Amino acid sequence: MAEQNHPSTISTISTRSTIEADRFDYRRFVFLHRKRFVRVLAAALIGALLFGGLRLLYWRITSPEVLYRSQALYYIDFDGDYAEELQFYYNAYTWNDVLLSDRILGRMGDVVSRYGIGKLRERLSIPMLSDIRMFVVYADWETPEDAAVIQAGVKEALAEFAEETEGFLSIEQWSLEEGKEIRKEKYLDRFMILGAVCGFIAGILWLCYRDAVSDEICTEEELRKVLALRGWEKEGTPLYAGITFAANKSGGKVVESRRLWTQKAKKAFPKDVKEIDALKLWAEPDKLTSGKTPWVLCVPYGMGANRLSVLIGEIERAGNRPLAVWLTEADPVFYERYYR
Repeated sequence: MAEQNHPSTISTISTRSTIEADRFDYRRFVFLHRKRFVRVLAAALIGALLFGGLRLLYWRITSPEVLYRSQALYYIDFDGDYAEELQFYYNAYTWNDVLLSDRILGRMGDVVSRYGIGKLRERLSIPMLSDIRMFVVYADWETPEDAAVIQAGVKEALAEFAEETEGFLSIEQWSLEEGKEIRKEKYLDRFMILGAVCGFIAGILWLCYRDAVSDEICTEEELRKVLALRGWEKEGTPLYAGITFAANKSGGKVVESRRLWTQKAKKAFPKDVKEIDALKLWAEPDKLTSGKTPWVLCVPYGMGANRLSVLIGEIERAGNRPLAVWLTEADPVFYERYYR
């Protein structure tokens, strides 16, 4: 049933004039769109992946930083008298600090003067320890030869450190892997965070836009406004009698009390009263007659205010006003939280 098929009806009521409140209803927005917030999180994830992918693509096309890694495994031989104390003190974070301090780099005079202490601190690292007596040192550089020279300097410096530091017997290099090519992109995580933030903001804006252009009838107040604008309330017609809910799994007290109210309201009508769905009536307007069979108009939760307004005009033309108007199949969780 399209609006253009009803030239005699009043023009459709705009969304904002129908259900707009004096101020933005945050509770309605949050509780009504609570299930759609998953899409906002999905937008944030898509944004992170998109920005990260574009950053990687740009990085590979323009100026990829190709490095070569020298990877060495070192074994620590503690002095038995200090073993327990030192094993508690030296962990992955401590060894990283020691490696990048003067206690190690300070013993690599030729290497430091050749490559620079600032760059060495950027390119030397120790990952998490798998064993308290073993650790791995990464030396990343532009050429495999330079990475090997730096790793050799680290080996000598660690050996001297063990000889001169109380509690250590030795630090020996057990294995060495050289020439492994790696690609290092420094700003990927930042771009992914930026993408996630942009995606999240875009998702929230989408929800706001959807809420702004939507004329869904979801609350009692919104239904009353549509009916009042068509003059039914002013004429004293029992235009609103109750509300029914979709299956409720939460067992909330608010929903139960409204159900009882609905049942009491039903007792006020004749037993042969018919309940007619507004959407079905919208699709088949020919069912509207001027008969006097008592009936109730059932407005499905989420039906558009404009569509209901046009339907009310058709009902007026047929001259068979319903005894009451029901909001049916409402979301019980939304009502429990919104009217709490």
